[in-house]
Amino acid sequence: MINPYRAPIDAEDSAELADNPSAEFLVTRPQLRFAESKFLLYRCGGRLTLASFVMIALSFLVAFDGLLPLGPSAATGGFQVPMVLRQLAVMGLATIVYLGLIVGVRKTSRQQLATLGIVEGAGLSVRVSDGLLQWAGPNGNFTTPLPQTRPIRTRKGLIVVVDRDLYLFIPKDAAFTGGCYREFVRAVEA
Repeated sequence: MINPYRAPIDAEDSAELADNPSAEFLVTRPQLRFAESKFLLYRCGGRLTLASFVMIALSFLVAFDGLLPLGPSAATGGFQVPMVLRQLAVMGLATIVYLGLIVGVRKTSRQQLATLGIVEGAGLSVRVSDGLLQWAGPNGNFTTPLPQTRPIRTRKGLIVVVDRDLYLFIPKDAAFTGGCYREFVRAVEA
């Protein structure tokens, strides 16, 4: 998709654009959701894995009578909390823990994306040139050295982590110039 509001390209610039892969696309809500979920797994993966192991262990402890002090066990004949309620309590605790681990990062990354104008409906142009990742959007032009970025391949496109809580998502179905999607990915990963 070519931007009809962009100024015509000079003959000198067209040779430069042919050598430097670039992509133009409109940001959609499904793209933002998909990229955010993958970015959160990348950014908080270690903490989420540790929390998962703790929740699995807690679930095993709760599943067997007498392993946790939740009142008298079935062996002594006293009242026992039903297993369904115990498992529901562990699932609720897991939900709270997982959300607690990612909510801060998600809020910060959404704020940074909004500050740079990467919101639903925004038109973005991303270009790789001379070891730099350059992108232009509604809030201006930005540049980052490629060695400072972290590309992550996904089934729907490429996520480029630019800063600790900032990322760009380049979908596979974007309009590419200077090569196809694979060449763009190679240029970013080089």
